Amino acid sequence: MFTRLKQHLDPEWMMAIRVSVTFFLLGSAWILFSDRLVFLLFDNPEEYTNIQSWKGEFFVITVAILLLLMIKNYLNRNRKLSESLEQSEQRFKKVIEKSVSGICITDKYGVFEYVNTAFCAIYGYEVNEFLKNKIDMLVDENLRETVLEVHAQLFDRNEGRQGTWAVRDKNGVAKTVVVDTVPITWVNGKKRLVTFVSDVTEHIKAEEELRRSEQRYRNMMEQLDVPLYITDNDCRIVFANKALEKVSEPSMKRLFVIAK
Repeated sequence: MFTRLKQHLDPEWMMAIRVSVTFFLLGSAWILFSDRLVFLLFDNPEEYTNIQSWKGEFFVITVAILLLLMIKNYLNRNRKLSESLEQSEQRFKKVIEKSVSGICITDKYGVFEYVNTAFCAIYGYEVNEFLKNKIDMLVDENLRETVLEVHAQLFDRNEGRQGTWAVRDKNGVAKTVVVDTVPITWVNGKKRLVTFVSDVTEHIKAEEELRRSEQRYRNMMEQLDVPLYITDNDCRIVFANKALEKVSEPSMKRLFVIAK
């Protein structure tokens, strides 16, 4: 039961509970046993008043020392935890700074809190030009509201999403990027969105050029008067031009025999 309670309470509450329990136990023990101890050690009733005063002072000093030690121990552990978190943050920044993918961290409203070097290289901005600005600065005017709405939905639902967006760099050059957004929660409970960005502009251009090239060759083969077809590795016809359709069935049989 204590373990479950400990998991649901933050360190400040645990510290307060420890102090309260310690004070309660010490106070109860002092009330129960101090008077009996005085009566056992001293026989003169006139000394009881002085002894009671000293007894109170002793109790206050003892409790103060114990509380001081507990608070010092708590602060010492917090300092070590803060140092450990700072070291972890530095390692995290070093890792993402070396990443070939563009990475940014944004708050609920889409404001940039961190961008790495690769992210700056994709869009052509400096780091200080991103910080305190919103993600809608990277898209055309007609997409800005949509981008912020999608960002807010992901933040509120605490979910990630991958998608392709048309963006513009600092010089106004249109680019196509693939973004993968992941929600994270810091140690202090604050939520943020981490977005990984890859510039696929050249890749898409290459694919489009390949499609256009294939279409040109297909059109050329369609215009040929010579019957022509293309097969795959299993000898299945994947393309046949119009001239092949005009070939009579007996000729087709001879054509296939020759092809074999």
